[in-house]
Amino acid sequence: MKLKSLLIPAALAFASLASVASAATIAVNYSDIILGFRSTSVTAQNLEVNLGSVSQFTQATAGTTFTIGRLNVTDLQAVYGSGSSWYASTTIMGLIGTTGKTGGGATGPDGQALSTVWASNDSGTPYTTANTSINNNAVSKVLLMTNGSTQASGALNFQDSSLMSNVYTANISTAGTNSWSKAGGTSGTSFVNYTRTAFESSLGGGTSTTTDLYELAPVSGNPAALVGTFTLTDAGVLSFTSAGLYAAAIPEPSTYAAIFGVAMLGFAAYRRRFQKKA
Repeated sequence: MKLKSLLIPAALAFASLASVASAATIAVNYSDIILGFRSTSVTAQNLEVNLGSVSQFTQATAGTTFTIGRLNVTDLQAVYGSGSSWYASTTIMGLIGTTGKTGGGATGPDGQALSTVWASNDSGTPYTTANTSINNNAVSKVLLMTNGSTQASGALNFQDSSLMSNVYTANISTAGTNSWSKAGGTSGTSFVNYTRTAFESSLGGGTSTTTDLYELAPVSGNPAALVGTFTLTDAGVLSFTSAGLYAAAIPEPSTYAAIFGVAMLGFAAYRRRFQKKA
């Protein structure tokens, strides 16, 4: 009887926590990168994942590869098919992010300008067209997708009541005005300016899918800068390989030798001076 009296409150507390979790929102900040999935066969739901600040990708040393733990294969299976069936050509992914246009998003973590956009491209060819007007349109779409406002970041918009396996992933109805599918645009365009064939990558066709992430400054010409490459395997493992866009320079071996030599000369001079005083 005593055990029962303890178990009931515990069960109620657990249910309360579960209820709070299911109602949680997926927080989004300026310059966060959003990974989005849609499907041409499972058309009711989008999966959107906040991968965190772009700085973890832009500031990583060139050639560095690391796994991103914010995507869980169980979420992909829950939305797009059990086992490995989610990994099919009908499932499509893309990445998007922005500094925003005003307020706290005035600059990116590496000093990027207003209306800077980060967008994926699986073709291996950088985007070659961007300017303030185009990027402002894309920024508006990104921010509408994240919280229904064109001026502030907040939370992934139009998410349904089901929380996925972690606090970074949302299961979102495609019917929402600013879901990934809707914000992606129509008539062959994504986020107003970037064509779906470049911006989004279809899964399947091997054991992994790769897509490049580019930084697009709000200037005319060829503003695209490669941030790095994302790889998603058929086991649901997401990794990133950095291009070292804003990585701190690592001194050459000769530089270390020069530094060591100067240090040794300084130490010798100090020793001579100390010995004279003695």
